[in-house]
Amino acid sequence: MSLITSHSQCNHESCSSSSNSSKKTRKPAKIWSEKEDYLLKKGVEEFGKNCWKAVSQVVPGRTRKQCRERYLNHLDENVQKTAAWSKEEDSLILKKQEELGNRWTEISKFLPGRAANTVKNRFFSYLSKLKEKRRSPSNVGTPSAFVPASPRDFVVL
Repeated sequence: MSLITSHSQCNHESCSSSSNSSKKTRKPAKIWSEKEDYLLKKGVEEFGKNCWKAVSQVVPGRTRKQCRERYLNHLDENVQKTAAWSKEEDSLILKKQEELGNRWTEISKFLPGRAANTVKNRFFSYLSKLKEKRRSPSNVGTPSAFVPASPRDFVVL
């Protein structure tokens, strides 16, 4: 059964675009309901992860950007939700950020199960501070303590 009967295959050029064409004033964030999550999952099953315009038509009141971010950061089964960060992952994030800059989607490809937004949050909430601390002249020769992150350490942007 098709969720959108007039749209059997995605042919939208703009579906993979991350920006909406109209600039609207920002509304307060609305919490996603279980029904919206269900509709979003069904939309992704039918149209895939690259046709957010079609997927958003299945979820009334949600933009394609909202649908994309909700799915990729919270509902995708390939994303670890609460797994603790390892020292190896932290080292890899620091290394790849030096090489690639703030290209979080590219960096997250080296970290299976970690969403780009989660990698970005890890970097800015903890690793960037550690990086600056290591560069500080007052800390030369002082070993840095490794402090593992908890899920509360992250801010969703």
